[in-house]
Amino acid sequence: MSIYVGNLSYEVDREDLNEVFSEYGTVKRVHVPTDRDTGRVRGFAFVLIDYCVHVNSCLILAFSDRGIVKT
Repeated sequence: MSIYVGNLSYEVDREDLNEVFSEYGTVKRVHVPTDRDTGRVRGFAFVLIDYCVHVNSCLILAFSDRGIVKT
């Protein structure tokens, strides 16, 4: 399952997202895009989860008002 995570703090990094999403399944990859010129985090990320142990929890998180969307 690929999840778009939006409205992130500019302080968030891959490790933070890996920690949060590993509670729901096996995280295969986390991509946090950065600005080419400044290197600053752009405020969104993509998390690829190979296996979601708690599917309902993943979907609730995915469709919550926290800016997280399942793709």
